[in-house]
Amino acid sequence: MNDALMQQIDGATAQSKVARTRALVFELLREHAAENALPTTGRFLFYELEQRGLAVKPDRDGPRQGLRRSIGWPPGSQDITDALTQLREDGTIPWAWIADTERSVAVWGYWPNVHAFLNDQLDAFRLNPWDPDEPPLILTETKGNAEVLQSAASEYCSPIAGLKGHAGGFLRTAIAPLLENNDRALLYLGDYDRSGFDIEANARRVLEKTTWRGDWVRIGLTLEQIKARGITPI
Repeated sequence: MNDALMQQIDGATAQSKVARTRALVFELLREHAAENALPTTGRFLFYELEQRGLAVKPDRDGPRQGLRRSIGWPPGSQDITDALTQLREDGTIPWAWIADTERSVAVWGYWPNVHAFLNDQLDAFRLNPWDPDEPPLILTETKGNAEVLQSAASEYCSPIAGLKGHAGGFLRTAIAPLLENNDRALLYLGDYDRSGFDIEANARRVLEKTTWRGDWVRIGLTLEQIKARGITPI
């Protein structure tokens, strides 16, 4: 963030930590809007701010164990959540800017007649943009990552799924069938740390046992991305 913005945020500090956190979160959301990277999640926003040194994780060994609000500055994850709630409730940002990845609703389609049904199917018709290849399959380490990226993946007809840690049955019953009789590329997004590497290695090992032999490409996080952004690998 530029110096002028930081001065504005520092000015808010004179009023309260709440005002400063609100200004910080709002500016980050404006960055996302400018990059057409919405909706996002509160968890994503917190980790972005934490990587920039503008938010802190709970201190497991501190006096406030289990609490997500920080003492003083920078804010904790609950402070970020509170700021997002205020920004949405007072109409500063649209509710749709923040995705809820923990809840879903099942809605069943129906039509008044066959003619209306067929017309709707024509509206949804898509040619394969990767022809003659299959669209690449995208796997992410977390469920939240996949849900936030669904709208972007849909534009390219790419299947996407979050592993949510080590998976076995899910990879064999839901993912492996998408790899049958094709050598589509598999793109992976995960943390650049021991846990992230273990989850990636497990997924690759399981899928290769199903006879899949396509290209496996880690598109994030990579060491090059970390170096370019000045992030310290865990």
